[in-house]
Amino acid sequence: IVSIVIGHAMNGSELNGGAAEYVRRFVYLYHLVVFVFVSGYFLKREDSFIKVLIKKLKTLYLPFVIWSIISCLLNYIFALLGLLSSTYADLSYLVKGIIKSVLFQNIGGFASPLWFLQLLFVSIMVFEMILSLTKVIKKEHIRSACIVAFSFIIGFIWALVLMKVNFIGVSGVKGLVHRLHIDTALLMPPFLALGMLTREVNVLHRLSTKEAFCACGAGWALLL
Repeated sequence: IVSIVIGHAMNGSELNGGAAEYVRRFVYLYHLVVFVFVSGYFLKREDSFIKVLIKKLKTLYLPFVIWSIISCLLNYIFALLGLLSSTYADLSYLVKGIIKSVLFQNIGGFASPLWFLQLLFVSIMVFEMILSLTKVIKKEHIRSACIVAFSFIIGFIWALVLMKVNFIGVSGVKGLVHRLHIDTALLMPPFLALGMLTREVNVLHRLSTKEAFCACGAGWALLL
């Protein structure tokens, strides 16, 4: 969270260029990935796809819809009070915003940060598909290897696609890919897989207190 705040602070026009640009690039290398890794840490391969889907509809989709609609209402009210652009005072804007919220599309404005819920939902659902498809493999160590392999293959292939295709600001199906943040979400399955396997092999529990402090200290030193 601290890294995300630092990264956004570095986006200000007064901090462009120089050392600040290197700090921004460094933080953007990992802050989102770490969050996804932690999300993967709490996923369980034995849970069914339907169970995870219902859970994520409750914990990601529903909060997204509720807070997006609240943001629409706030935009509308603040515009009527003259605190925001009169564009938001249009009743059609309010209705369109509510419809977009229900369709799991980001309405921008106060709701802009909610894009992460879209990304996490899509990436977890893609990863759960990988888990479901690999259930036919009985030997768990082989299945684990396949989960990691498939996750990295999807991420790698999609990274190559992103080098050729720009989905940002495009209308139609391509535009929908960006509005649902599928373009970023398909890069995340490898980190969900690594997070889940980290818990399963008890990597963190094997660390001594001294090693854990050294790791945390090194991380903060790099950030500072």
